[in-house]
Amino acid sequence: MEQSAAARLISTEDAVLEILHRVSTDRAALLRCAAACKRWRTLIADRSFLSRCWPDESAGGRSTLLGFFNRQRVDIDDKPSYRLFFVPPPEGSVLGAQRRLLTSIVDGLPDDDTHIAKPLAARHGLVLVRLLTGIRCHESVHMAVCDPFARTCHMLPPLECKVSFVSCTFLTGAECHRHHRSLDYFKVLAVVSFDNPKGKDDRERNLYTFSSAESLWSGPRKCFDEIYRPGKRGFQFPQISSGNNALCGTTAHWLVPYYFGHLEEPTKHYTLDVSSDTGHTSLTELPTAVSLTHNIF
Repeated sequence: MEQSAAARLISTEDAVLEILHRVSTDRAALLRCAAACKRWRTLIADRSFLSRCWPDESAGGRSTLLGFFNRQRVDIDDKPSYRLFFVPPPEGSVLGAQRRLLTSIVDGLPDDDTHIAKPLAARHGLVLVRLLTGIRCHESVHMAVCDPFARTCHMLPPLECKVSFVSCTFLTGAECHRHHRSLDYFKVLAVVSFDNPKGKDDRERNLYTFSSAESLWSGPRKCFDEIYRPGKRGFQFPQISSGNNALCGTTAHWLVPYYFGHLEEPTKHYTLDVSSDTGHTSLTELPTAVSLTHNIF
């Protein structure tokens, strides 16, 4: 009986490893898996698994996995605060084997209670963070692109706009090599949402882009003609900063539901497709209908 249970456990773990190996073709997706489950994180960080996924990169004997960034609570003067920490994989990292603050790795990133760094996205060793200042938080967005390897921080100019929440992704020179040969190049795509609590009809969902080559934000581009509110049909953009988008080539995709007036009614799902080359946006209807408000991924 014990042998049978052990065999099932091994079989289950092998199945999980096989699934994770297939996911490894998209490194961002693999990192999301690692962040979602402690057991998966242990499997992914194992040297044999990393060697299987990327044999060429593992030939030098050093893990290809940089590590993880997450917000953790710290108490300062008996007051709770949240800081962005780097957490290395079990076998260590080129950034060190100990948990440490992101601000101890990169230079130029503010480190105080008035500038709380919140991770938005990570690609090819770069980390995009939003700096929550607590001042004019509904009138501007402050972001930075951090390079832990180079210990540098690129502070973006403030995005001056009305904002309730923002969802971002970004591209690096690796994705945009056809147009930009510099590996230092990056482009940020931000969907900014604003819901005016004083006016039910005052709702905006706009796209803004930022290019390191131009060092300025674009003007707003309207994402939807219809925005959901109780009793009225429209698109309901998820109020989360990350995890609801994917990057394919140089096109970003956000998953958005369309409600027909009430959350209990059948729902359509679309992808909001954004070309990083042109800034053009479009909507693609997905062949699925959901009657309940369950999340789909």
